[in-house]
Amino acid sequence: MYLNYHVFLQVAGVVGRAELLSAAFCLLALLCYPRVSERGWGRLITVTTLCLASYLSKEQGIMTAPLCVAYDVFVIHKVR
Repeated sequence: MYLNYHVFLQVAGVVGRAELLSAAFCLLALLCYPRVSERGWGRLITVTTLCLASYLSKEQGIMTAPLCVAYDVFVIHKVR
């Protein structure tokens, strides 16, 4: 009984790490995105790499790029 519970906790920990990694990369990309126009290509490559890392960590990370675009449209350009 203990062995089965122990294996379950190890698997649950790995799944939790993937979600935390994806969320961390997504938040870092969203924090770096507003400065893309100020800093040029270097910052754009950084944001693209963070979006890719978020996606490779967990499938929900694919939403990082649309979130950046939505931030650009609704916050930076103030489209209503």
